[in-house]
Amino acid sequence: MDTKYELIMSYIKSEIQNGNFKTKLPSIRALAIKFSCSNSTVIRAYSELEKNNLIYAMPKSGYFVSKNSLIFSDIDDEKTINFASGEPSCSIFPAKDFQKCINKAIDKYGNELFSYGAADGFLPLKSVLNKKFKTEGIDVSENKICFTNGVQEALSILSSMKFPNGKQSILIEDPTYNLFLGWIKNNNFSVYSISRNFSGISLDELEENFKNNDIKFFYTMPRLHNPLGTSYTEEEKKKIIELANKYDVYIAEDDYLYNLWNKEDMSLKAYDTEDRVVHMKSFSKTLLPSMRLGAIILPDSLKDAFFSYKIHLNFRCPQLFQGALTEFIESGQYDIYVAQIKKYYAQKLKLLKQVFDKNPINGLSYNIPLNGFFSYVNLPSTISFSELYNALSLQNIEIRNMKYFTLNEDTITNSARLSVSNINDENVIEGAEVFLRQVNELLRMRRNKANSMIEL
Repeated sequence: MDTKYELIMSYIKSEIQNGNFKTKLPSIRALAIKFSCSNSTVIRAYSELEKNNLIYAMPKSGYFVSKNSLIFSDIDDEKTINFASGEPSCSIFPAKDFQKCINKAIDKYGNELFSYGAADGFLPLKSVLNKKFKTEGIDVSENKICFTNGVQEALSILSSMKFPNGKQSILIEDPTYNLFLGWIKNNNFSVYSISRNFSGISLDELEENFKNNDIKFFYTMPRLHNPLGTSYTEEEKKKIIELANKYDVYIAEDDYLYNLWNKEDMSLKAYDTEDRVVHMKSFSKTLLPSMRLGAIILPDSLKDAFFSYKIHLNFRCPQLFQGALTEFIESGQYDIYVAQIKKYYAQKLKLLKQVFDKNPINGLSYNIPLNGFFSYVNLPSTISFSELYNALSLQNIEIRNMKYFTLNEDTITNSARLSVSNINDENVIEGAEVFLRQVNELLRMRRNKANSMIEL
């Protein structure tokens, strides 16, 4: 015969599955009365359910339902509105056009595409990219350009190698790119952080870091930052370069969404007067993720050390993709595709912003850029990310916790990153409306509880 706490567990599971308990669960006292048992018996039942991730506790608020595959196995994943994913939409990949370019490249370059190739990359691709760099105000020689397996590989090398300035530490923005952050933590590199928010960074604080903290390079995303979605002004970029020159600090510029930004807004590399900016572009987010190809502009002073690491780490990047990308750019198809995706993602962010602007909530702030993938939302101080996440999960909406993008996970407890990269227009609107409606519902619950306490 089941004990009382097991009966309570069975009852809670059944009520959740039947849809009777969707968010807030009964109080401990209410269940103790219902099952004629002590409060400790109910607490034990809730504790067991919490261990199995079926429910979660909120201090001074009670217990709430968590989304769990064992209970919600009938949920159709295709109906999920996924604001958490940073992957580009497969629906717009130029697969057929790129396949034709692969065939053209094989016809044009033959067996050369199936060799190891040069360590610094495919020369024809370097040539066509250099022409594009010049249209962006970046005038460099082709021997400064090399290719890596995505920007992540370049960052891995830069963080490991010695720099000619003899310094040992890395400065990062906080929040920042989560995969690089994980690499830094796993390898115990010496790292400092500078806070970045909707207003940018404190240039005075940046100077203090450059002056006092043995910084070999500063990792930054000047345009369409992940996860904030913000971009530096032209004056801020110029000042960052000025400070880097003054204190002998290199800059690792991650320009991963450069295709989606306005051409009149320059990269840091365009202002680089002393050849100390490592400029990194990616073709993963805006073209084909599986290609894993990054184009890097290296200062002359870093080339030898960089390639010494690269050769032992990953030797070469696949020639076939480099040849196909060369054809894709030379044919003009690349520019056509870029124009299409700029409109595609800009439209989604426009819809997201319209919903947020039309439904203001006291205490909620956000940054939704004109283009890119990511937007950043600060929740009202009385709401935590975890309770909003669980409430939205029950409605098949996924959001990303900001703690994964910060050096100290405890510093961010009520912020979310929203990505529109893999959601259709209709679901962007629906998901944003549900998001804000749920925030309002949590605020209403807080007010009701506060009023009840006053009455007592």
